[in-house]
Amino acid sequence: MRRILFPVFAFVTLAFAACNSRPDYVLDDDEMTAVLIDMHRAEALLDLQRSQFSTQESQRNVMASVFVEHGISRARYDSSLMWYSRHLKRFIRIYDRVNDSLKARDEYWKAIAYENSSWGVSDAGDTVNLWRISPYLVMDGARLSAFRSFVIPRDSNFRRGDSLSWNLQLSQLPADHWLVATLAATYPKDSAASQTGLAFRDTTMQISVVTDSTLDFESLIVTLSLMGSDKESLPVAYIDSLSLLRIHK
Repeated sequence: MRRILFPVFAFVTLAFAACNSRPDYVLDDDEMTAVLIDMHRAEALLDLQRSQFSTQESQRNVMASVFVEHGISRARYDSSLMWYSRHLKRFIRIYDRVNDSLKARDEYWKAIAYENSSWGVSDAGDTVNLWRISPYLVMDGARLSAFRSFVIPRDSNFRRGDSLSWNLQLSQLPADHWLVATLAATYPKDSAASQTGLAFRDTTMQISVVTDSTLDFESLIVTLSLMGSDKESLPVAYIDSLSLLRIHK
């Protein structure tokens, strides 16, 4: 009896292992986790900046950039996604890691965003500079300050239909590097009106947003991201003449 049962047991074990073994073309757990994290971040970018990525082509380009970043094709991603969907326990473990990472990133950026959130009530007037902190800013990729974000709450001196203009001067940025600046007015139900600008080397930037004339926005979010062809050695960027103008309709 033992001679008969052992081969049967071995066959069942090998069949189970073959069913759960990952093919070579499928991304491993760590790779799949990293890609899914960036896919969710790309989707969040498209949700936040709908006006900037309004066409299907621009949206496809954003999603395709994730595959370029990870050195994979869309076909390999789709095949990996299909394989993991047939192995739900493994897929759930991966998504637990994805969610934990996204939550940690969210808390980190919120902490940075509210670092300078004590803006107080803005001045009254038809044209007012809302920027209350230093008009000079140094961003250093080596010191993990390649991203800065500020949240400015709405107060009683804002009006519906206000125009907002964010201005800055970028200096001494090497070639193959650039600064991405975003100005966004957030509204209830996770909607936003935003504009994004790019600055290269020694340039002046101005980006503007007109707030809704029928609805009160909740807050303004301004962000700066230092980027470049070599993400491992981002340089120091010097920014001055920072101002955020509010102009009544």
